[in-house]
Amino acid sequence: MGLLESLVEEAARRDGSDIHVRSGEQPRVRVHREIQTISDRSLDAETVLEILLPYLSGAESFDTNMQPEFDCAAELAGRRCRLHIFVDNRGLGAVVRLLPCVVPSIEGLRLPPVVASLAQLPRGLVLVTGAAGAGKSSTLAAIVNQINRSRAAHIITLEDPIEVLHQPSLSLVTQRQVARDSRSFAAGLRASLRQDPDVLLVGEMRDSETADLVLAAAETGHLVLTTLHAGTAVQSISRMVDLFPSARQLQARAALAESLAAVINQELCPGPEGGRVPVVEVLLATPAVRALIREGKTHQLEGVMQASAHLGMLTRAQRIRQLREAAQLA
Repeated sequence: MGLLESLVEEAARRDGSDIHVRSGEQPRVRVHREIQTISDRSLDAETVLEILLPYLSGAESFDTNMQPEFDCAAELAGRRCRLHIFVDNRGLGAVVRLLPCVVPSIEGLRLPPVVASLAQLPRGLVLVTGAAGAGKSSTLAAIVNQINRSRAAHIITLEDPIEVLHQPSLSLVTQRQVARDSRSFAAGLRASLRQDPDVLLVGEMRDSETADLVLAAAETGHLVLTTLHAGTAVQSISRMVDLFPSARQLQARAALAESLAAVINQELCPGPEGGRVPVVEVLLATPAVRALIREGKTHQLEGVMQASAHLGMLTRAQRIRQLREAAQLA
């Protein structure tokens, strides 16, 4: 077993999420919110290059001068992992994210039942938001899994890289990797609209072009699932609009009000017996919510969420209370 595989095994034993490897440093792992040393051995530049070279050999476009970052996925010690390889002042380094061993389920992630209902939506935009490392990709994978098991649909995913592999069940599943299978999220999404999709998963919205296409796809009868970095469900609305130039934000707000189906915002919190539990907020696009978005009155959305628990909406405080009453949160 190679060094990287042994680090993955040890990280998995500690319930770690990300392994940090870089020249001149001991390997470290993030366990929940804390960075821990995972090995007493400091790695020199030659060793780091040796363990990362097999993953760079297929990266024809990787050039430390022109493109000093590279993403890929790989099987390590029987575990699917995402590798982000980069260059710093000491040479090559990498962060290895341990991905779920099995395709996540909504029940297994302890997400509220309303999330399962979103998998039955025929069209609209579902935003899964939160900070980096908040479990957004796992939640998206769980929704795709629910669709795959319950609907005869064509699901297309655009990811960078592909993190969770879905085997077709009731649905046909097409998974494409940005940079390998398509030039960009925007180019892949534009092409996907010609491939008879019912459901589109876009791993991340990075620019106004992708956001434009996401809104257009949702408006034209597709269910679109995507992620965004935002602190709360309410902030997600402004964050989405801010992707657009100021001259187009009024138009973007109107399009978002028309196409939005739901926002799931989440963070990971310690469970009662170790591990981490997603604490989610859920904002559903009712007529009242659409009107507030259209009018730019997003500051009133929190009150709507608090008063709409009977519809499945959840604030963070309400979800924390639910999880603690069920003894699922520390």
